Amino acid sequence: MLRHIIWDFDGTLFDTYPSMAGALFATLREHGYNAPYEEVYALMKQSVPVAFDFYAQRMEWSSGIESEYAARRRGIETAACTPYPGAAELLRDIASCGRKNYIFTHRGSTLWPMLDRHGLRGLFEECVTSESGFARKPAPDGILYLMEKYGMAPAETVMVGDRELDVLSGINAGIVTCAYCDGSGTDIGCADYVARDMAQLRRILLG
Repeated sequence: MLRHIIWDFDGTLFDTYPSMAGALFATLREHGYNAPYEEVYALMKQSVPVAFDFYAQRMEWSSGIESEYAARRRGIETAACTPYPGAAELLRDIASCGRKNYIFTHRGSTLWPMLDRHGLRGLFEECVTSESGFARKPAPDGILYLMEKYGMAPAETVMVGDRELDVLSGINAGIVTCAYCDGSGTDIGCADYVARDMAQLRRILLG
């Protein structure tokens, strides 16, 4: 039985990629670089640093671009970004049957307004964010911290995420892994489980 579910946030619980990609797309255009939206979106799905590095090699880059992007994203995502259909219900059902939800994300303080807006913060035992000071995924440090603090058995603990780096962080921590690839068509072959929709994810986590 999977008793401890550690969630990625962006692209797994909340549909944030359109807002993230849109904010960078608009910021790049303001600085005279007309990147295709599809390209920006694909890079954002890998990670924000990957997208920044990609465009820093192709245009005149500055820290101001990054701060403008961050401000623009904050201005739209709290109101615009919502949980994937069925995600909130799954979180509540996990909590109601005595199992535990956690978050391990690269996101910082912008996590809290979105959880609060949808009444979800109380469904998590703890959220490990960029402000917690652990190495970025695929390093397992954030997961290992949670495992030690809450006495998690590896066979009862699962990392759920939409990207390979999420799955690799779970593998590196020695726990069960589940790739959530809702509609993306992306295969993450190294995961123990692959869920292609919320119903399948529910069966894996609560079955």
